[in-house]
Amino acid sequence: MRKGLSKVVVWLVVAVVVREATAAAAADNAHSGGLTANLAKWLTNRETPSKISTKVVQDVFPGMGFGLKAEERIPANETIMEVPASALISLKTASEGRLRPVVEDLVRNNCSSNSVLALHLLHERALGEESAFQPYIESLPKTFDLPLVWSMAELGELNGTQLLPKVIQQKQALQAEFAQIVLPTLQSLQHAELVKDFGVDIQGFLWASCCILSRAFIVQTDEGVNLPLLIPGVDLFNSGQPGSRLEIDNTKGVVSVVSDQDLEEGEQVYLFLGNEPNFGYMLTQGFSLVNNPEDFVELHVSSDPSDPFVETKRRILQYLDVAQRETFILKRQGKIPQDLFASLRVHMMKPSEFDNFRALESGKPLNLQNELQVFREVMLTCQKSLQAFPTSVKEDDELLLKPGGLERRAAYAILYRRGEKLVYIEAMHAISEMWNRFLFAGNSL
Repeated sequence: MRKGLSKVVVWLVVAVVVREATAAAAADNAHSGGLTANLAKWLTNRETPSKISTKVVQDVFPGMGFGLKAEERIPANETIMEVPASALISLKTASEGRLRPVVEDLVRNNCSSNSVLALHLLHERALGEESAFQPYIESLPKTFDLPLVWSMAELGELNGTQLLPKVIQQKQALQAEFAQIVLPTLQSLQHAELVKDFGVDIQGFLWASCCILSRAFIVQTDEGVNLPLLIPGVDLFNSGQPGSRLEIDNTKGVVSVVSDQDLEEGEQVYLFLGNEPNFGYMLTQGFSLVNNPEDFVELHVSSDPSDPFVETKRRILQYLDVAQRETFILKRQGKIPQDLFASLRVHMMKPSEFDNFRALESGKPLNLQNELQVFREVMLTCQKSLQAFPTSVKEDDELLLKPGGLERRAAYAILYRRGEKLVYIEAMHAISEMWNRFLFAGNSL
């Protein structure tokens, strides 16, 4: 019971930590953010009008900002919102807009779909009232909490995590794409007249990129290509929890949000887009769930390049039909992939054991000493990873419970790194239990 209670306490603390900042920001933007009167009018006064249920209203939620809640009970399978295709912002609208020649050049230069859509969004914002999407664009957040735009001090809270290098890589990739593809294309003489009143800097580009990362939906073409799509109105729903689902009716040309379950009065209406680890939530949304069961870490295992028997071991792995890879995924609750053990058993083999390699068939252990080395390797790797963090789980919990609270970014960074640590700790517990079973259950896993 205490373990379950601690989960609730931590979540409540995080909610309190970020409540004041969120409420203040929402108050400042009450007339310009979220579901504004202009946006609602724009959505409903179209040739094919959007439909927004009167059973939902906008509200401010601790740690999340704007979202939608049930004003009255909503039964399962009821349509909450319906948006026509004409309201969507996509690569199609980008290629049909005033920047069409620029968009075509960007695509030819292998610019990413996200960056093309980001530039399209910036251009529509620059058009002001001339833009067909102006009511939607003026409703977008002015700032974001994605790690992509955090300061170096804020990123310091992610030291030791596998997320930090990914965030740095993400930002460097966007900056490089902006400098090497977007700017040169905009500055091309052939587009001079077209973009003479359209200025773009890296800060604006990062803002637009945050809009795409946090609000765009991914659709897959018949060719299997993933493309970003902005759906005004639908992106008002917060995600990360069950509540409603997204439905696309190509015949009617509408996108709908439909309740997946009965929603009670006062309850926030979430749009469920599938289970996702905090790694993904942080990169694209800037938040973490408490004790997310989808959390994971990557464990890297590679052959010793100085090992004279590398080729022999490679052939043994091939014979055993074990995938020859160096990256393995550890997940919460001590979930360790069996092919990690199969791979390590071969890597740890001595030359004197090569003739007995068939004993490893069907994922069986080789012998006591080899299995001990395998378990020790995983344990030491987890311990080394934990030592790379400047704080422990206990210290993280103390920070989250700190009187006076934490800033939103710090709170979610601590929640995130806490999740990575728990993956390592639970993997170590699982290894200990497996070793005991191996010793006392007839050397069988």
